[in-house]
Amino acid sequence: MDDRAKKELQEYLKDRYISSDFVDEVKKQRIYDFIYKNFSSTFKDTLEGFIAEKGVTALYIYKKADLNRNIYSCIKKDRFHNVSKKTVLRFVLALELNVFEAECLLNSAGFSFNRGNPFDLIIIYHIENKFYDIISINGVLNDLLGIIL
Repeated sequence: MDDRAKKELQEYLKDRYISSDFVDEVKKQRIYDFIYKNFSSTFKDTLEGFIAEKGVTALYIYKKADLNRNIYSCIKKDRFHNVSKKTVLRFVLALELNVFEAECLLNSAGFSFNRGNPFDLIIIYHIENKFYDIISINGVLNDLLGIIL
């Protein structure tokens, strides 16, 4: 973890940490140390990495994902912004990621594919067949499951 990320994480924890009698300073420091040691890339970092790797702009990707600017702006501003699984999947499709890359992006947001879930299997099917059109995929999801991305 670079120094900037460490500082942002520390500020994030400070802003949201509620002091109590249950956590003394020693335990608090051990928790911080554990977080720093085990922290991996955030969703924002992973997303920006894929955007750079694909050589496209963020504007192009969030428009292709059919997401509004506010969603991307929240992600850009707040390194620890929580996104929904459907939002992550929209980015996966817009970036035309393979299944392995999709899992990486999903994991960075705290999600994964569930191969026991028809919704996820439909998404995986389309990724494996290199079909990334969100509108068409939403049509399939709606026809088969009555839901959309």
